Amino acid sequence: AAIRVWDTAKWHQVSLLVHHSLTVTQLAFSHDGSKLLAVSRDRCWSLWNRNQDDKEKDLFTLIAQMDKTTKAHTRIIWSCSWSPDDRCFATASRDKRVCVWSQHSGCD
Repeated sequence: AAIRVWDTAKWHQVSLLVHHSLTVTQLAFSHDGSKLLAVSRDRCWSLWNRNQDDKEKDLFTLIAQMDKTTKAHTRIIWSCSWSPDDRCFATASRDKRVCVWSQHSGCD
């Protein structure tokens, strides 16, 4: 599955973010707009950084990801949300688990 990013002023696609193997169920921008979090039916999340340099080829770069080997979620991840200070985010799954993620830890 891919995430298509559009320029709404000109209505054309500006980026294609390919990472997940199944449908992306939710996206959440950080409060400052610098990061994009995606969760998916594939039981994984991906974290993208928005490139501020106009010389960069891609608008977003993948900076972190969860894979199935961590087994943090065993079912589809339905939801994600950032903390007010953008230091961590939470993911919620059909497995009835909510995981809080930060740069220095896994699922808490």
